[in-house]
Amino acid sequence: MSNQQKLLIEIETPIPKLIATGAGTVLYLAGSCFHPAQPIRRLEIVLGEQTQPVSAHSVLRTNMSASDSSAGSHNQRLYSGFWAIVSIPPVAALSAIDLSVRATLFDRRIIQQRIATLHLAPNWPEIAAMPVSVRENAPLVAICLATYNPPPSLFRRQVRSIREQTYRNWICVISDDSSEPMRLAEIREAIAEDARFLLSPAPRRLGTFHNFERSLMLAPAQAQYLALADQDDYWYPEKLQTLLAQFEEHTTLVYSDMRVVNEYGKILAETYWTVRDNNYRNFASLLLANTITGAASIFVSRLCDRILPFPPQTGNLFHDRWIAAVACAHGEVKYVGRPLYDYVQHGSNVIGHYDAARAPLYTMIARMFLGVMTKQRRERARAVYFESVLPLMVMTRVLLLRGPLGLKSSSLRVLQRIARLDSSRFSTVWIFLRGLNNWRSRCPTMGAEYYLLQGIFWKRYVSFKCRW
Repeated sequence: MSNQQKLLIEIETPIPKLIATGAGTVLYLAGSCFHPAQPIRRLEIVLGEQTQPVSAHSVLRTNMSASDSSAGSHNQRLYSGFWAIVSIPPVAALSAIDLSVRATLFDRRIIQQRIATLHLAPNWPEIAAMPVSVRENAPLVAICLATYNPPPSLFRRQVRSIREQTYRNWICVISDDSSEPMRLAEIREAIAEDARFLLSPAPRRLGTFHNFERSLMLAPAQAQYLALADQDDYWYPEKLQTLLAQFEEHTTLVYSDMRVVNEYGKILAETYWTVRDNNYRNFASLLLANTITGAASIFVSRLCDRILPFPPQTGNLFHDRWIAAVACAHGEVKYVGRPLYDYVQHGSNVIGHYDAARAPLYTMIARMFLGVMTKQRRERARAVYFESVLPLMVMTRVLLLRGPLGLKSSSLRVLQRIARLDSSRFSTVWIFLRGLNNWRSRCPTMGAEYYLLQGIFWKRYVSFKCRW
């Protein structure tokens, strides 16, 4: 194929060597694609025989200088950015499938080029559940604890608080995310005298998101309930027993309030809900601004068919937000309105408790409409899109792939709206009206609707600018 017949493609997002699909997943793909002789009318992704539209193409590349014209027409190269959320169906065994780009050029000629071969597996083959022997008749709870260089004194206190639980039939699986040798030795020492603690060091650094995913995969198959634990918090003795007592037939997850303290035990807040209302009944609000903290939660193990493997981490997508969304979509969530543990705040927290200042309504709406008026505002709106809007769409599309038949009808409608948040006019109007209806001093979403609309308007702006 000559240069005049080829697309010039550069993929900037990493393509994993192996993708675990579970019941369906997505791949976020971004980069540049252009033809040296003429513009592209339409760009699509082809996975095997299935064609899927990209989210945007022919977008201005802000990281390219005006003098960079080393290949082909400078205008085509400059306006060559694209991104896509590629849906990947479940597989029953290890398999390989070609990933290609298909471009319809300005003269309506179609060019298709392969860019990679995706290697797919049902689950991560190198991670296996830990075997345990169940001795009691009570349901087994697997406590999934993720560690990375934990502060020694706080970690020992957390281990002690788990040991002192009044509910006795539990096992604690620790997934360590490549801690320093000295810290790993301290972890081993802290749990050495109790066989209920099982330590599994990860072979490579995963980050908080995927380390919690790994901890859930290590949970024994006999466990009927799963509880997440942070490495530096302090559980009250009745935490597990109180949460378990709330489960009924359709309950999928139960969580509690927490007391916020610093690393020295000084109380910073008697409740987590200092600046906004708690929410677990409104599914849309939960998706837009999660209120369920992982370490406060316990959920039924059968949810893992929908939770695992996690979606690819993009922007501000966190493990507890994903788990909360799955639990709420597939059943009933309950809340215990009193603190059952101390949430410790210190300098090394990955995510902390903070008081979010919210601008007045007229300011938020003004930012939304004026967000594309200057280069500086466009950069801010662009960051909102990729850090907040895109992760929300990734999460909802994976939820839809993993079993629309098992979803509540109300949940299905919400997911379908959010999955098309950056392309559907109806979805844009819906989220705008939600913002008006929810505007009050302690709203659970804290104005997230209008924050997200800044990114949505930016996406519409670049799509309009790049139409031929």
